[in-house]
Amino acid sequence: MQAFLTLVAASTALALPQHHSGSHRHGHLQPRQPGLDFGPRRAYDTIGGSCGGSTGNTCQEGLCCSPWGYCGQGDAYCGDISTGSTPQTPSPPGPPANVSSAGPSAGPGLGLGLGNLYTFYKGTGATSAGWPSTSAWASFPVLWAANLGTISASCTQFGTANNSPDETAAVQAALLASAAATRVDARFLLAVMMQESKGCVRVPTTNYGVRNPGLLQDHDGAATCNEAAAGGVRNPCPAATIAQMVAEGAAGTAAGDGLKQCLVKAAAGGDEAQRYYMAARIYNSGSLPADGNLVSAGPTSDYASDIANRLTGWTSAAAKHAA
Repeated sequence: MQAFLTLVAASTALALPQHHSGSHRHGHLQPRQPGLDFGPRRAYDTIGGSCGGSTGNTCQEGLCCSPWGYCGQGDAYCGDISTGSTPQTPSPPGPPANVSSAGPSAGPGLGLGLGNLYTFYKGTGATSAGWPSTSAWASFPVLWAANLGTISASCTQFGTANNSPDETAAVQAALLASAAATRVDARFLLAVMMQESKGCVRVPTTNYGVRNPGLLQDHDGAATCNEAAAGGVRNPCPAATIAQMVAEGAAGTAAGDGLKQCLVKAAAGGDEAQRYYMAARIYNSGSLPADGNLVSAGPTSDYASDIANRLTGWTSAAAKHAA
């Protein structure tokens, strides 16, 4: 396996939905829009961003432990308005956190990922073939912070209003809630969302033979805030609709599989990380290539490689794909 690594800055060109073949067709929005630089990276007090429960882990200053066991900010972490749960106390005061998608302290095993750089991965998705293991993935709070700038400006490309702070908070809460309900890693849900819509709650509903609405461009789901047949562009996009968009992508719909079902189909994967990369390919194309090469010719051949890079912290660095 040969990896092609590039660290140059990405162009700001915006991409349009592309045609995807297979039983699923997703209006994949190629992510080439730079996010924000959040400054030097600092390690979280918890490994992988987990906290609470039997772990005994606490969060650093300014962060709360969510009901789902992740450190972060906002109602999703410091108080769940839907369940009435009370916020947990942040850890004792300490230096303020500055989180970015790159930095000299980035590395596997600390929940920091590999930073904002792109490696083109080939092959079956196995760690033995050079694909990143789950220990190289960044924690959910790190990934969320790294992508927040892109999420906040993601609707400009569609000529609609960008997410409001409340809408973006609802997206974050929806990702965590669906992760808890489906047992699909919240980081994977976030990575697929960034690949499909960049987090724009008013992403258009695409249809290249199969209708794909919502944040995860799911298989003919009901929830959308941008479709002529569903009332056009909705502003604000209701929190319940945002939650349903993510749930339909994660848990599936009556018409087709979600990421949960794709992970089941990828059960033959040799390790946990490989299963997720295989599931990404299945979600994008509907099946795995006969030769097992996740980046072989198909709907969007670089999809699984992009997801692997997103999970380790890639946001805006230029990506070199297969010729």
